[in-house]
Order: sequence, then C-alpha cells, then structure tokens
Amino acid sequence: MIKISELLVRKPGMSRAEFHDYWERVHGPLVMSIADIRRHVVKYVQSHTQPDWFAFLAGDGPLYDGVAEVWCEGIDEAQRMFEEPKFAELVTPDEKQFLDMDRTVILLMSQHLVYQRPAAAIHGGVKLFELPVRRRGMSRSECLRYWQETHGPLVLGAADMIKPLRRYVQSHSLGDGAGGLPPMRYDGMAELWFDSAADLKACFGRQYMDVVHPDELKFVDPERSSALVAKEYLIYERG
Repeated sequence: MIKISELLVRKPGMSRAEFHDYWERVHGPLVMSIADIRRHVVKYVQSHTQPDWFAFLAGDGPLYDGVAEVWCEGIDEAQRMFEEPKFAELVTPDEKQFLDMDRTVILLMSQHLVYQRPAAAIHGGVKLFELPVRRRGMSRSECLRYWQETHGPLVLGAADMIKPLRRYVQSHSLGDGAGGLPPMRYDGMAELWFDSAADLKACFGRQYMDVVHPDELKFVDPERSSALVAKEYLIYERG
C-alpha cells in the first residue's frame, strides 16, 4: 500500500474559505464520481488547513492550504489512476479552478502507525501535520530509520504527550524518482490527531520541550521543515 500526499496551495485571488468550499463540495465529489478513477483508490482524505497556529510549529504560518491523501495498492496502481483518460479530461482541468499547480507539492509515501488510542476514531478532529526535512549530511534512509526506530519510541515513552494524543502516524517519503516524480521536497509527514485544539496544545508542553524536541534536532532541519493544523474529512473509503 502506498499513499499519495498532495500539499495544496490555492489559486491566486481565491480566499482560503472559497478554496475549502470548492475542494470539498465540488472537486472531491467530482473525483469520486468517476468510476475509472475510483477503482484505483482505496481511500481518499482531505485535510483543510485551519487558522490555528502554535509557537512550537515551524515558520511563521502554514505554507499549504490543505493536504489531499490518496491510498492505492501500489505505485503501479497509482500510475494507472493518473493515466486514466478521464483524469486528464475531467480531474486536471478542475484542479486548475482552485489550485496553484506550480506550488503544489506531491509526495509518494509509505505509512507507519506508531500509536492509536484504543477504541478511538481514526479520522476527524484536529490534525497536525509536521513536514520534516532531514538534517544536512544525513541520508533519507538514515533519517527515516532514526525517526522510526529511535524517535517514535521516545514519543511513546513521553506520557504527558501520549495522554492527549489520539493517533500518531509516520508517513515516510519514498526514494527520489519514485513514480516518475521529481525529488521529494520533504522526507515525510508526521500526522497527529487530537480531539481538540486544547489537547494539541497540551501534547506539546514541558516534556516535549525538554525531551522530544531536542531529539528532533538530531535528524530534522527545522529551518527547511514545515507544519500545518487541519480539519480532516474522509471523502471515500473502499468497502
């Protein structure tokens, strides 16, 4: 299973509210109404960037207006989806109605579940995306191995962080050139779900600052990384 993650930027002159409305009410239903596209898709999720911003997040504000995530059985299946005639005929022209295509970033990823609160919902609520770029001098494989084998367990051992956290997933970017795409801008995505913004804030308290954040600097370059807070919508899931 692979995941296509598209970091979206709205078309110039369009407000974020207009962007979110068009994406959710027009584009999403259009894509999933096309049987030739839908048969390649396991799941499709939209995450809409929210105005919330917190001191621990990278940069001065979000670079992206949303994240589209599409799961396919493999890279070959994803390529077949993009090669469907209906994609070029219907999906691509509609994307130009609300997206700045030149600033949209596409990542091919493998997903790794780190933590799921028992009996808690998988989707919905408040979702944090962190988009790490590896520390200079470190290879992507070294970065991803450290993130999964060392940093993930460190987070799991931080009780004050886990208590308000509902779900934590690491999505790792595949090798550059995968699927014929240009080099991946980010080495992955950390995805963290919370029931509320208050829970998100509580997760990143003293234990994060004293224990977890110093470890992030061992494999992440914060100057080149990014983040956003979003509201998540499950658009389609294969039955």
